[in-house]
Amino acid sequence: MIVWRVEHPESGRGPHHHATYLETDNNPSYGLWSDYESGLDAQHHPLPHQDGLRNVDYDGMLFGFASLWKLKEWFNENDRAIMYDFGFHIVTFLVPDDKVKKGWMQLVFDEHSALRSRTYSLLLDWEEDDERPEGEDLSGA
Repeated sequence: MIVWRVEHPESGRGPHHHATYLETDNNPSYGLWSDYESGLDAQHHPLPHQDGLRNVDYDGMLFGFASLWKLKEWFNENDRAIMYDFGFHIVTFLVPDDKVKKGWMQLVFDEHSALRSRTYSLLLDWEEDDERPEGEDLSGA
């Protein structure tokens, strides 16, 4: 399946863990994302166990979404603009179905079984129901 993920190109980490990773390098902009992130609405950003992802071993797993629509539900336009300013982008991965555990809003997948496919700007202007841009081949071939 195609998995959609937000991550930073320098660390490969998603936005919810990236600030801690880079604060050791004394980069103040990442602390700003961490401060912003702490105000996210728990109803729209549930913890994994609140999202149906119980009894999952997260070692070697990354978080993502089953569609661009779900990613855009999780991160609104303002969130995406702020993350864009901090250097984050959207990455698609091809992942075997049996290496993905789906929650109601988010999913986790085995990073070692995932094939990085494409990179997109967080400032995408696709329609809400689009899974991919028209004519865009996400197979990585």
